Amino acid sequence: MYYWLLALTVTFGIACWALVRSYLPPPSIKNLRRAFEALEEEFEDQRDHVRSALGRVSRLKRSMMAGEVPQENPGDDETNSVPALVSTSPGLTPRQQAIQAKILSRRKHGGIQ
Repeated sequence: MYYWLLALTVTFGIACWALVRSYLPPPSIKNLRRAFEALEEEFEDQRDHVRSALGRVSRLKRSMMAGEVPQENPGDDETNSVPALVSTSPGLTPRQQAIQAKILSRRKHGGIQ
C-alpha cells in the first residue's frame, strides 16, 4: 500500500549515501596508508632496539678483549654463576642476596621453581 513511499525513501537514502561517498577518499587508501605508517613506526622502534643491543654487545666485547670483564667458562655450572652475580651487588644484606639469587635462578631457568 505504501510501497512507493518505502521505495522513494530507500532511493533517496542510496542517493545521499552515494553523494557523501563520492566526496570521501576511498577507505582502502586510508587504511593502507595508516597500516604502512604503523609498520614504519614499528620498524623504526625495532631498528632502535637492535642498534642499542649491538652497541651493548660491542662495548662488552671491547671490554672483554681488554680484560676488564672476566669471560665465562663453558664448563661452569649454571648454579655457580648465580651467587657470583649476587655477591657483586653492593649494599645488599645476606637476606636480600638470598632473595636476589632465587630471582636470578628463576629467570635463568625460565619459571618458578
